[in-house]
Amino acid sequence: MSIEYRHNTSSQLDILYHLQNVSSAFVHDLSNRVDVKEYSQKLFSLAEREEAWSGDNLIGLVAYYINHDTQKAFITNVSVDIRFQKQGIATTLLENVKCAAVNERMNLISLEVAQDERLIDFYRHNGFVEEKQMPNGNKILIKNFVPIVVIRCTVYNHEPYLRDCLDGFVMQQTNFPFVAIVHDDASTDNSAAIIREYEEKYSDIIKPIYETENQWRKGTLTKVMNIAIEATGAKYVAMCEGDDYWTDPLKLQKQVDFMEANPEYSICFHKVNTLIQSTGELKEEFIVRDMPEKSTILDLAEGNYIHTPSVLYRKYPNVLETYQRLMPCLPGDYAMWMLLAEKGNIYKFNEPMAVYRFGGGTWESRLQITRYMLTIATLSKLCVVFDDSIKKILLQQIRMMQENMLQIVRAKDQKIVNITNSRAYSLGSLLLKPLKKLKKLLKK
Repeated sequence: MSIEYRHNTSSQLDILYHLQNVSSAFVHDLSNRVDVKEYSQKLFSLAEREEAWSGDNLIGLVAYYINHDTQKAFITNVSVDIRFQKQGIATTLLENVKCAAVNERMNLISLEVAQDERLIDFYRHNGFVEEKQMPNGNKILIKNFVPIVVIRCTVYNHEPYLRDCLDGFVMQQTNFPFVAIVHDDASTDNSAAIIREYEEKYSDIIKPIYETENQWRKGTLTKVMNIAIEATGAKYVAMCEGDDYWTDPLKLQKQVDFMEANPEYSICFHKVNTLIQSTGELKEEFIVRDMPEKSTILDLAEGNYIHTPSVLYRKYPNVLETYQRLMPCLPGDYAMWMLLAEKGNIYKFNEPMAVYRFGGGTWESRLQITRYMLTIATLSKLCVVFDDSIKKILLQQIRMMQENMLQIVRAKDQKIVNITNSRAYSLGSLLLKPLKKLKKLLKK
């Protein structure tokens, strides 16, 4: 017989008969803990109910209370007739509770579970995580609808690489909810179409922003993304641009587990492998200097060693505000890392969990001397933000870059001198003299 799912259609008598049938199936017999008749009346009059029916028989029930003041829901009963167990009925009912709670703008659902590993594993597989243990040995499990992590992903003409990037998001295996804000900044290729495809398939994860006018050129990209990130209510922010990608399905889980256990850290990152765009060769990290597991703002002030797709950080509203005031600045990510490092320590995972594409980005395509100039401008802005101890180190960076720029200019000047003094240059000049004279005559 087919199973039909309904909401709040059972009578008090239906609930009573159902609870009497399933009483002995609870870890601790329900009839030994409560007055079943009184309990059924309470569920009928006060609780919301997701129900499974087979014909005229109530065979599955999840009852829950909603507190609109705290935006939380509490599940008081999950039960399925023993004759209909192992058919996914409880999972479907819990999913229906989730949908109802989201519609009611609930932030989380919790329930108290007897100390039974089989039962606890069932709820874990349905997205619940352990919050605390009760004095009676039971555990409180919660399912949070506010994402713990928001992924910040900006996209502009990343069509050839974008699927790798988005696949890295949707493959993440976590015991917490997360979302990815994928911001297409008015791409002129098929990037937006690819994002829409993933949005349709993974609507619970992919939260897109489609622009019709390029926000980066207008200088408003950071503001748009910060507003979207704040709106999620997420505790942590992960970073990955549309041309990079993650390779470890447990990346977010590992990083969140560490940050939850170590509140003195404000940011964590990991090794990345580097894909050389011109050759397609995948190499171990070679761009930034190697660092120990723990570092501080004093280390970071000496120069960046953090790749963007490796980062997960705690979300501090005042940091986002300060960062926005500093904009525009390039490289902008380094400015963000510095502001975060002022809040706590930095942790490095010594395993590669992402791939950074080298040679295809805007930053790598700029001339070296231009990069130095932009970095000096950013460091100068940071000097205003930090105290003298950090400012001193930043000024050392600036002086070093100024010296590097001077060496590049000197090398170019010497190259010009070498060319003008060469035999080939002299011979070429000699051969061109008749042509120059003829050109002057023709102009007369």
